[in-house]
Amino acid sequence: MKKLYILFILSLITNFVFAQLTYVPDNNFELALIDRGYDDILDDYVLTDNINSLTELFIGDEGITDLTGIEDFSALHVLICYYNYLTVLDVSQNSNLLELRCYHNQLANLILPENSNLEVLDCDDNHLASINVSTAFNLEELYVDDNELTSIDVFSNTELRKLGIAYNQIDVLDVSNNPDLWLLYASVNQISYLDFSNNTLLSHLLCNNNQLEHLNVKNGNNVNFTSFKVTNNPSLTCIQVDNEVWAEENWRDFVDPQVIFSNDCQTVYIPKLSSLSIEMFPNPFTTSTALSYELKQLSTVQFSVFNQLGQIVYLHTEEQAQGSQQLQWKAENKPDGLYYYRLQAGEQVANGKIVKVK
Repeated sequence: MKKLYILFILSLITNFVFAQLTYVPDNNFELALIDRGYDDILDDYVLTDNINSLTELFIGDEGITDLTGIEDFSALHVLICYYNYLTVLDVSQNSNLLELRCYHNQLANLILPENSNLEVLDCDDNHLASINVSTAFNLEELYVDDNELTSIDVFSNTELRKLGIAYNQIDVLDVSNNPDLWLLYASVNQISYLDFSNNTLLSHLLCNNNQLEHLNVKNGNNVNFTSFKVTNNPSLTCIQVDNEVWAEENWRDFVDPQVIFSNDCQTVYIPKLSSLSIEMFPNPFTTSTALSYELKQLSTVQFSVFNQLGQIVYLHTEEQAQGSQQLQWKAENKPDGLYYYRLQAGEQVANGKIVKVK
């Protein structure tokens, strides 16, 4: 009997000595684990066997500053740790992770698995200056709004459907290799060029407050857009679209006044004039529209309107004095559709497009 008792004690000692422990130095992290029944004593350690088979961990808004120990949560599929005070998050050992939401922390460094299985990554509202998702080949949703990014590379993320990069300092964005892209929020950046001709599923586009000079949304899917905003891009004069008339009717309120819509912006000549400011209003119009402009000196003014075949449908010439001027085009008997206009005042020329609708 005594021998059996000794063997029992030795067994307990052996199990205790060799039981694997995970170091969890952040008290708030350990308290969150205790609250969820994965630990029972606040001592900076948790039994690894208690956490290494967990597939989901929700620890948002727990006052956590350090997630050391997360590396032993080896089975995790979902990690939700938003609204904490993390400055570094290393999930490089969590190779099974499919969803990571770590937004609203203070992250300056996010380390992902080398060959990530991530499908959703949301790290909005942090202090990230860079992010590497080049090996996240299954990534479908990526949100990095309100960080400190100056660039982002999503070329290898061919499954990407939703991308949020607003409120950064990004100047280049290439989405040509993201054919499934459905949503892009890219407002308040420094982007000058965007081409969505390969993104035939795109339905949500916000790229206002950038430095756009070129925007191509001619992808065969314009009529299915449910959100579109391109305002506050002062250097953008032409947007390439599927249908110019449809774009005028549906998107005019969501672009800047100087913007025209065209099937081929490369063939449209829009001179930038320093002393001839023009405005066509209303545009689109139903029966008549008026061209307003300011002349700096006495000039011979010619106002021409052309149909889509290049035929002149209206021509008016007169000499006008310096100051505010207006020319009206009454088009009650003209068919609905797209027209081009040309105003020449002395040596200066301005071109544009107008749309007649029912």
